[in-house]
Amino acid sequence: MKITKKLLAACVAALALSIALMGCNGGNTPKPAGSAAGSASKQTIEKKESKKPADDRIDFTWFKAYAPEGYDVWARSGSDGNVSEILFNGIEDSNKVISFGVSSTKDAETVVTNDSARDGYERGEDVTIGRYTWKTVNFTWHKTPSMHLATDIPNSGRSVEITLFMATPDDPAVKAFLESIEFCEEDLEEKKLEAKDISIKDLCKENGLVISGTRK
Repeated sequence: MKITKKLLAACVAALALSIALMGCNGGNTPKPAGSAAGSASKQTIEKKESKKPADDRIDFTWFKAYAPEGYDVWARSGSDGNVSEILFNGIEDSNKVISFGVSSTKDAETVVTNDSARDGYERGEDVTIGRYTWKTVNFTWHKTPSMHLATDIPNSGRSVEITLFMATPDDPAVKAFLESIEFCEEDLEEKKLEAKDISIKDLCKENGLVISGTRK
């Protein structure tokens, strides 16, 4: 009889201990995957939105874009030219150039059709980069693959031409530049005229850019 009581007491103590341990571990019971994953996903989205970068592209008046890495700024009219005539010259090789032009009389199709009719120029495939789809013409410059691009700017009645001398859209700096570029649309011609009153020298000074030929 004494043994039975001892066994019963031991069983009761073991049961009490088991219940207590279950109570302690209750807070660590795994939550449904959807609950934890949903919360983590929401936090990730909020974190990404809160860290969304501001538009820190350079404002060239008639377009916005990141200045291509490895290039300095220049103008057809010289180092103190106006922003409406902007070019980007390669730092290591001045023959590597990104040249701009705005046509008020020709659409992009006419531009590339006329261009591809010239000796040494060949019509290429259309390429979509960033906001625009560009019609292309391939040629060589200093025995290096080069490209002429043209696109119609929506709502402007104008087309824009970009000539890549010794460069193509596959070049990382050129690709990043084209992906970031955004032209004024409805007031493109007005903004381009306004850019004639802004000097390359002032633009570079305000934005930490370097005028071609002045790098030390």
